Amino acid sequence: DCVDKCPSGQTPGGQEEVDEANKECAACADGKYADHESHTCVDQCPSGQTPGGQEEVDEANKECAACADGKYADHESHTCVDQCPSGQTPGGQTADNKSDDNKDCAACEGDNVFADHTEHICVDTCPDDRKYNDGENCVDKCPSGQTPGGQETADGDDNTCAACADGKVADHDTHTCVDECPDGFYSDGADCVDKCPSGQTPGGQEEVDEANKECAACADGKYADHESHTCVDQCPSGQTPGGQEEVDEANKECAACADGKYADHESHTCVDACPDGSTANDETKDCDADALF
Repeated sequence: DCVDKCPSGQTPGGQEEVDEANKECAACADGKYADHESHTCVDQCPSGQTPGGQEEVDEANKECAACADGKYADHESHTCVDQCPSGQTPGGQTADNKSDDNKDCAACEGDNVFADHTEHICVDTCPDDRKYNDGENCVDKCPSGQTPGGQETADGDDNTCAACADGKVADHDTHTCVDECPDGFYSDGADCVDKCPSGQTPGGQEEVDEANKECAACADGKYADHESHTCVDQCPSGQTPGGQEEVDEANKECAACADGKYADHESHTCVDACPDGSTANDETKDCDADALF
């Protein structure tokens, strides 16, 4: 048929520049996308568009389409986003030239070097509720291992995030670098956290010891129960390592089984039906061993 637009992922002759002699539709080369407005294959879709208008990369999307309302085109990732990447706003806009017409993410430049991702504008000074900056963006707390100015007391006037000194960790509640985390928090090596990383508990402890303030890995064959902050042989009721349904040695912390599943603590897996010799407990979500008579 004669068509006014080639099929998905195709342009006349697979062309990258318009050539009126191209009359047969052909696929764009790998890494190119069909722009049906210009009838050319392009590396980057037009303003406000990504391949398929996608929000997640899908290699099957081969033609340019507009982003949904309220989304912006990030041409580095070829995706439509709610928030532009670090240091960028729609059109690199400031409060003075903010416009709904700015549909593409662009870097902040000049005096307005920080991206305020709440207002989607570039600013020279971050607002009070996000007064710190990580060098590119306005933030309400600094990145891992950093505080404003790397400060150790909360009276500094440097709002640029900087790394804590060796041996100190970031307390993001007080925005200070500390030697020891406050009660109820533990050091993961960079920050004070209320829960240790996967497979770790305070001191790798198997019994609670308030003196343990440094996160450490559980011993082999133990799992991190973050409710009790202890390493355990068996996860709590209704939980298995990672909420797993098949054994995966990489699962090191306890997690709830999915709805309708029961925790079989013999196999450390979540199951639809409890194995012989045990009965499903709908209250605890465990497989309880049958009584022996």
